[in-house]
Amino acid sequence: MHYTPESGHTYDAVLARMQSNWYRVLDLTFIVLGMYHGLNGVWGIFRDYKLKSWQTITIISILIILGLAFTLWGIKTILDIPYVQTSSGLLVK
Repeated sequence: MHYTPESGHTYDAVLARMQSNWYRVLDLTFIVLGMYHGLNGVWGIFRDYKLKSWQTITIISILIILGLAFTLWGIKTILDIPYVQTSSGLLVK
């Protein structure tokens, strides 16, 4: 894809790939681990500062709420990709 744009990812190619549950599990794993990694990094930046207890509670609460919201949004997006009847590996429209 990066060296030959004509072999890029089309919607049909991505949809065909997402028919496999293994790709869905892989994407869900990336969403959860990526969100944890990112929010843990942001929290690490805030820990470098001397915060009052109410500031710490406020920031961690915001991070948890935003993290859960975006994680659930990502999970919903992956699970909402439709299963399509396939015939010999080709999508039937």
